[in-house]
Amino acid sequence: MKLAAYPGFSGQWPPPAHNAAPEPVALEHCRDTLISAFRIVTRPRERVFRIDLLTTFQGVLYMRVIVDVEDIFSGILCAFLNKQRGKTIHDIGEMDVSFLV
Repeated sequence: MKLAAYPGFSGQWPPPAHNAAPEPVALEHCRDTLISAFRIVTRPRERVFRIDLLTTFQGVLYMRVIVDVEDIFSGILCAFLNKQRGKTIHDIGEMDVSFLV
C-alpha cells in the first residue's frame, strides 16, 4: 500500500503547502524535498496531533501539514518521515507502507 493511499490519511496526501506568510501555495507537482517532520499536539486531552513537514523547492522553504493524527500513529509516521529526509513529497507518497497497517 502506498503512503498516499493509506486509510488513516483520509485523502491528506500530499498535505497542503503554505509559505512563511502563511499563505497557501500550489505545490501539486510534489517535487519539494523533505527537510524534517515535527509532531505537534493540537488537542492534548484527546491526544491528537498534527505533523508539520518542512520542505524546500528551488531554495524556498515551505510547510506542509497533516492534521488530526492520533497519538501512536503520529509518532510512527513522524519517525518514518524523518527517515525519508532528502526525498521528494511525491517519492514519499509512492513508498510502500504496508507495515503501518
